[in-house]
Amino acid sequence: MTKEKLDILWNSVYDTYYDVYYEEIFSNFIIQRLERIDFICRLLIAITTSGSAIAGWSVWEKPGYKEIWVFICAFSAVSMIFYSSLNISRRLKEQFEINKVFSRLRIDFETFRYKVVLEDKSYIDLNKRFFELREEYAKHTELLQRQFLIDNGLKNKVKNEINIRLIESGVIEDINVDEEDD
Repeated sequence: MTKEKLDILWNSVYDTYYDVYYEEIFSNFIIQRLERIDFICRLLIAITTSGSAIAGWSVWEKPGYKEIWVFICAFSAVSMIFYSSLNISRRLKEQFEINKVFSRLRIDFETFRYKVVLEDKSYIDLNKRFFELREEYAKHTELLQRQFLIDNGLKNKVKNEINIRLIESGVIEDINVDEEDD
């Protein structure tokens, strides 16, 4: 195997590995956002359920509390419409599945990268395995559905996160990465 062919294969593997890792981290961020929405909506349900509503009647008579209770109930009702119409529970389950798939695929690419370096395989065998992994990646990209929770800020956070992880693991050299708090 010539060094040139190995370099081309290595760069191709890295490019796909980066894409797979990006989708895994992207899914993590979407899960975090969906979990926040899920928690808030479920909390609002708990606050405004019949038992809590009865407790709300006790504060209904106190000055200023009536307006607060009406606001909480109205906000809860709107939140539940939002929650059910966007099917947050289903989306959260889908994202967990997507995350699992891309996490496994990332590990497969990491393992393949080690095999390229550590095993004495022919270029043809390595190339064949690479294309099998690429096909697996292509098959799973169909799972990706860009959603309403995506913005440029999130895309930048994901890119920064993957770059930090790749630097920490020694896969890439230190580059200019904007470290942001969530």
